[in-house]
Amino acid sequence: MTADPSSTRDTASPYACDLCRLPVEVSGFELMTVTGVKRFCCEGCVGVYQMLNGDTLVEDKDGQLSEA
Repeated sequence: MTADPSSTRDTASPYACDLCRLPVEVSGFELMTVTGVKRFCCEGCVGVYQMLNGDTLVEDKDGQLSEA
């Protein structure tokens, strides 16, 4: 039995989560850091990254974390 060519399309995300390396399938989970934009696959990865790397996050003029 051969595979249906339409079912083997490449649907890979162009980005991997900057924390866990899973594909980033939805937008909105991004942070601006001193080294550039970091993209994440979920809110959990954003939170863990913020806890571990708080000193690298960019704040706006009001002292709030900047979302990319």
